[in-house]
Parts: sequence; C-alpha cells; structure tokens
Amino acid sequence: MGKLFRFILEFEFSLFMQKSIILLFILISFHGFSQTVFEFDKEKSISVDGLNAPIPFSQGINSAQIQTIDLNNDSVEEWVIWDINSGTLQIFEKNEENFKLRPELRYFFPSDISGFFGFGGF
Repeated sequence: MGKLFRFILEFEFSLFMQKSIILLFILISFHGFSQTVFEFDKEKSISVDGLNAPIPFSQGINSAQIQTIDLNNDSVEEWVIWDINSGTLQIFEKNEENFKLRPELRYFFPSDISGFFGFGGF
C-alpha cells in the first residue's frame, strides 16, 4: 500500500511540474512576441561646419543599379536606385545640382523586388 501511495504522489508531483513548466513558457513567450514600432524622425538634421547635410539619413549605396524615369509627370526624370546588396529601392528627385530623397514614390514599384531591376521599353 505504501508503494502505491508513493507512486501516485510522485505521478501527481510530476504532472504538477509539467503544467508549471508549460505555464512558465507561455508567460515568457508573451514578452517574446511583443512588437516595437519604429518610425523615422524626419525633423532631425545634421549640420557640419554650420551647413546642413542634404540627405543625412539616406542609407549607403553599395551595389547600385541607377535608372531614370519620370514618376510624378513633371517632365523631369527622377533617379531610381536599386541596391541589390541591401534590397533597398531609393528614389531621388534632381533639382539642378541637388538631390532630394522621395521615399513616397516607392509605392509605384512592387514591394517584392529581388535580384536585378530594370525598366523595359517595348
């Protein structure tokens, strides 16, 4: 009778530990799946020797494919730069000798670009 009681007691303790460990993992996973939303602060600027940098937060361009196309129908072609290494598409508007980053024009292109990028004229 003592062995049966001891077996039942060990079985219940084992079941309690299993449930406790599962509960612990569930509680830990809630923190692990939380998401943090980041946004670009477009109000910041960087100045060097009193001069503001024209495009301070544009990512570096390593292996670029540069093409031009008129995206906003102003008869001036914008520069579309596809960086295959980082998978980023950047669009710049050229005004005389200055370039302005226009991230809102990326919506004219598919979001799943991979590999080489090119415009085709038929």
